[in-house]
Amino acid sequence: MEPLYASSCHGQFDAISCRLLVKSGTFGPTLLVGLTVFCALLTQFVFTPQRLRSIYGTKFAALTPAEQRRVGVLHVGIVMKVWAFVFLAIPSYRILVQGQYWDERGLVPGLTLADMGTTSVMAFGALSLFDLVYSENLRPIYLLHHLGTLAFLHGYLYMVMSLPAAPEKTAEGLERLVLLVEICLTWGTFLSVCMQVL
Repeated sequence: MEPLYASSCHGQFDAISCRLLVKSGTFGPTLLVGLTVFCALLTQFVFTPQRLRSIYGTKFAALTPAEQRRVGVLHVGIVMKVWAFVFLAIPSYRILVQGQYWDERGLVPGLTLADMGTTSVMAFGALSLFDLVYSENLRPIYLLHHLGTLAFLHGYLYMVMSLPAAPEKTAEGLERLVLLVEICLTWGTFLSVCMQVL
């Protein structure tokens, strides 16, 4: 697939960054669906009510079935957030401290630091999608948060794939992409304040 990415970035002023963006835009949706299925498998086979009852005992057994499902979803959330943290912390450390670049090898051969970062972002999206589908009762602020996360991911992927082909217009496209990321970071920053108020 690398020759395909390279051909789509022919003539760009920053071909390496373009290749990484095209690769994340190409595999992002598939990764989102795959990680959502992984969340479902965790719920069905790892965080079952029987296993959680053996861990928490009578306190868990006293919960209603809906509350037990919610506890299972919370455990899936912990796994996905730890995974996302690790997959974001390693590339951040290697890039900021060791001076590596996004296209260098990650934890395993064939996995770049950019792939790890993309997996981290998609893990949050998968958790949001899974929570929307699986939870029976979501507070409105959580519903808005999950829908906002999914809208950001799809908007990001769309913007990556629609960067202008002309090198002189690429800077304008990258500025739009940076603006989108800034808006989403603002959303994430103020979300905790909103959740405490509501």
